[in-house]
Amino acid sequence: MKKLFLIGAIVIAMLTVSGLQYKAQAGEVDGCNACYKKKNGQLRLVSGPDECLKSEKYINLCQPSGNSTGQLACVTAMMKDPTESSADIRITNQKNITVSDVSEVFNPIYVQQNPNAPLGEVYWGLQCNDAWVNTGCNQSVEGSDPQNVDLPQYENGCFSDDEEISYLIIFTTCCQVVQ
Repeated sequence: MKKLFLIGAIVIAMLTVSGLQYKAQAGEVDGCNACYKKKNGQLRLVSGPDECLKSEKYINLCQPSGNSTGQLACVTAMMKDPTESSADIRITNQKNITVSDVSEVFNPIYVQQNPNAPLGEVYWGLQCNDAWVNTGCNQSVEGSDPQNVDLPQYENGCFSDDEEISYLIIFTTCCQVVQ
């Protein structure tokens, strides 16, 4: 029984090593290499700089700050208690950039009617400005049961409908490549 277990462990180890070697040879995306469009900053992961198009620039997302190819800058903000003309909006996190005003990165969408919105007629949320790309949405619920919370990511932002106005906090992250 011990011999059978030992043989099984050796086979598994050999398969794991060959799988890692195959991944390295195949040039799979590792999450560090990316190309971004010079015009709008749209980012896509690649296996190396040779995959960038003429309209794109290469960036290594794992390099420390100060590299010559640019770096990914991200800002996260939260929005709560929206009305038709205001909301509590604050920057909660910044990486590789310092932003002093929410409006530099975000376009707040206060409570408004829109029959074409995916959530229905009333919606609100945070949208990234044109030079920024929305990379994630998250939520926090204050004092209520979060059974039916809508938080879709569309139109370069994160939005909810009128059912969650009184207790939902929306977190939106926007990123761009900076020099």
